[in-house]
Amino acid sequence: MREKIFQFADLLDSVFLEPIQFIDKWEASTFDWRFYKILFSFFSALSIAVGSYYISPPYTSGFYLPLILGTITNYFALSFLPMLGGSLIDSYAQTKERVGKANMMSDYFSISIGILIMYAPFCIIAVSIGLQGFFASLVFLLLAFVVLAILNSRAIKYIYDLKSRDAMKYSFQSLGILFIYPLIFNFYLTSYILNFTL
Repeated sequence: MREKIFQFADLLDSVFLEPIQFIDKWEASTFDWRFYKILFSFFSALSIAVGSYYISPPYTSGFYLPLILGTITNYFALSFLPMLGGSLIDSYAQTKERVGKANMMSDYFSISIGILIMYAPFCIIAVSIGLQGFFASLVFLLLAFVVLAILNSRAIKYIYDLKSRDAMKYSFQSLGILFIYPLIFNFYLTSYILNFTL
C-alpha cells in the first residue's frame, strides 16, 4: 500500500509539475495506467456532480439519487474525453509532421483530467461568496477547462517537440471542440437537470 501511495505521488508530480518525466515513465511502463485512469475519472466525475448540485439551489432532501446518477453520467463522459482529446491533439501535431503518439497523449490527458477534482471546492467557495446558479457553474467549468488546456499544452510541447505557441494553440483548439461537443458538455447539464427533476 505504501508503494502505491508513493507511486501515486510520483505520478502527480510528473503530470502536474514535470511533464517531461511523464514521457520516461510512460515509455518504461512503470504504472498501472488503467487503475489511475479510472481513479481520476471517478473522482473528477464525483466532484463535478457534487459541485453542480451544491452551486444550484434549491436543495432537496433526496439528493442522493441525482448525485449518484450525475456521477455515473459524468464518469462515462469523462472516460471518453481523454481518448477524443488525445486523438484530436495527435492529429493537429501530425500536421506539423510529428510522429503519432496518440496513446501517450491520451494517457496523459486521462491523468491531467484530475484537475477537475477542484471543481467542487471552487463551487463551495463560490456559494459562500454569493455566486450561485447556472452562470456561476459554467464560469467555473470553463475556468477548469482553461487550466486543463494549459496543463495539456505543457505536455504537448514535450511529447511532440513543438513550440510553446503551437502546443498552446492545439490544446485550446481540441478542448474548445470537446467543450462544444454535446457528449462532453452533457456532464454538467445532466447533473444540473437531475437536480431539478428529482
